[in-house]
Amino acid sequence: MSNGMSVPPIVTRPAIVTGTGAVALAFGALATFVALWNLVLPPLMHVPAEMPGNLPPPLDLFADMWRYRPVLACIQAALGVLVLVAARGLFRLKPWARWLLEGAVWLVFVSYVFIAAIWAYRWSGVVDRTAWARPIAVFGGLVILFWAAMFGVAIAFLRSSKLRGALLGTRAA
Repeated sequence: MSNGMSVPPIVTRPAIVTGTGAVALAFGALATFVALWNLVLPPLMHVPAEMPGNLPPPLDLFADMWRYRPVLACIQAALGVLVLVAARGLFRLKPWARWLLEGAVWLVFVSYVFIAAIWAYRWSGVVDRTAWARPIAVFGGLVILFWAAMFGVAIAFLRSSKLRGALLGTRAA
């Protein structure tokens, strides 16, 4: 028996899209929260603009990043919001959300490649001169390589025909 009220049709969302949206929502929220934390908290706690202490030449990369942390945090917050918008679009089965999320991952991937190049350049002349340098250089390189590989896997997944088909409704997942 109908009471005259219309009920919107129930649209099932493929599990692959729901899972991708949930992961994007979690990463976007975390990135935005941490970025805003880094923008708001340092001025309140009177954190110095320059990194305390003198780091040896290869490690001064961290001092450079510290100096530009407000700019880096703003970029991180913008990317976090972009990922949150993409997550919302995925939950609503919007095809543009996949390429928006893929674009954000590409930006982060390219930034890691850039950081890896700077890391290798700064460490190239130091590794042979000091005993402590080689383990730090190798560990840093492995961390950068790990995250670059993770972003590469994410890009491959976002470009997969399975996810594309699920978003377009041509393939149930």
